[in-house]
Amino acid sequence: MNDMCTHYGFMQIPFSKEINLGDEFESKSLSTLKVRLNFLLDHKGIGLVSGQPGSGKTTFVRNFVESLNPALYKVVYLHHANFTPVEFYRDLAWGLGLTPKMRRSDLCRQISANITDTYKVRRQTPFIIIDEAQFLKKDILDELLLITNYEMDSHDYMILLLVGQQAFETTLTLGDNEALLQRIVVRTFMTPMSKTETASYIKGHITRVGCRSNIFNKDAIEAIFQTEKGNMRRTNRLALLGLQMGMIEKKTIITGEHIINAATEHSYG
Repeated sequence: MNDMCTHYGFMQIPFSKEINLGDEFESKSLSTLKVRLNFLLDHKGIGLVSGQPGSGKTTFVRNFVESLNPALYKVVYLHHANFTPVEFYRDLAWGLGLTPKMRRSDLCRQISANITDTYKVRRQTPFIIIDEAQFLKKDILDELLLITNYEMDSHDYMILLLVGQQAFETTLTLGDNEALLQRIVVRTFMTPMSKTETASYIKGHITRVGCRSNIFNKDAIEAIFQTEKGNMRRTNRLALLGLQMGMIEKKTIITGEHIINAATEHSYG
């Protein structure tokens, strides 16, 4: 077993991407995201999730889609967002389980036919996620309009979820992207955690790995929040550094001093 797990009595290392907190943690942003994604499930079309780097966008979206019934939804995740149109269609085709055609026009028809068949015949809704959407070029944004337009725009046979940094929203507000912006059904901006939410988030991770004691005291949580201002990714890293510092000092309670020392030693900030 990992030394940290042995020292603190964890079943696994906390604050990792693999840990789904489930009901152990729900911030205001996460609660809003769940409501809007469920609305998207009902109405289909295009959704947008944006926020600063490290705000938990991808983690929460991944946890949400993992909870979906695979008999009802065909989930495709694309994260190489710096596509050419042909690369985009080929990656999407592979994700849908197809052997991609060679020409762009053939690829487009192949994918459209598959999405229609998946929805109408197999009774599954294709749920396509494009992560790091801020890197999408204008020609790809135009293609997104094509693959979400069915029967003269009278039906929605799929869900397209764009996940990107805040700057992506600015890109969409430019005049030549107005058509795509108007097609977005739901928009959610992930805000940083509050201090109370940071405390709940840290406790949720510790509980999830099998430890019921309060390993991080109030001063430690305060130090983490004041240093990271509710950024989830950076909170994860600093909390882990604090655990390492406590282990080095053979302590089982992490204090504010441990957090400050860990941040200083690692030139963190």
